[in-house]
Amino acid sequence: MQRFLVFLSVVFVFISVPSLVFAQFKKGQENYSRQEMSIHRNMEVAERYYNEALQKLESGSRFGSDNSYIASMHSFYPQTSAYDADSGKLVDQLMQYAFLYDTEEDPVKKSQALVNYNTFVKEHLMDINVLFMAYSLSQQDASFGNVAYYNKIIDILETIIVPEFKKGETPADAFRASNFGEPTFVMQSLGVEPLKEESYEVSPGEHYRVYDVKNTKTGEEYPLFFDISIPMKAMADKAALEKGKNPIVPKL
Repeated sequence: MQRFLVFLSVVFVFISVPSLVFAQFKKGQENYSRQEMSIHRNMEVAERYYNEALQKLESGSRFGSDNSYIASMHSFYPQTSAYDADSGKLVDQLMQYAFLYDTEEDPVKKSQALVNYNTFVKEHLMDINVLFMAYSLSQQDASFGNVAYYNKIIDILETIIVPEFKKGETPADAFRASNFGEPTFVMQSLGVEPLKEESYEVSPGEHYRVYDVKNTKTGEEYPLFFDISIPMKAMADKAALEKGKNPIVPKL
């Protein structure tokens, strides 16, 4: 009888442990699924508002101002599926499209390269580094866009990224960066050069990057703070979506 009870206990363990593991795994999948749904829903909303503002900006709609359209696009851009926190990578991709257009001899492929270029610029118009490159290329070749149009957006976007009331000398007064390329743009606008940098997390979801900078004219050195929570959250959201695509199956 005692042996029989021991046998039943062993059988129960072998049955219950896998069941418990898979129950926890299923719950984890459900949590990730809800998180993915929330991220995708936010992306859809952001892309709708971004594209609506872009259409009004391009058409010169009289129902708003260019400033309001660009401010709206800049706020929604980091939540779109096209967004990438790495401005350098985006500029490289833009240059590849421009190079293909310049060098392609096949008319069909050349036309497609320009379509890809223009689509890419529209998707990343609120990345100041992409915008400046598009502006520079349009000065060389009108096929790459309207110089006056890009220049107007640059002027407005600069007031959003580097507002006059911001000093950035304390965390409370930090510049709010929408990607990792904006701090460089801000420092160039302020006429300072970075000496060293450090990133830290104050609380979950609240990230800062502080640069020790030097004024290129006066030689004065001081700290310059940036709130980088937006690109950090965007990276976390994309990582969550990738994890959802490739779930980890528990080993028994």
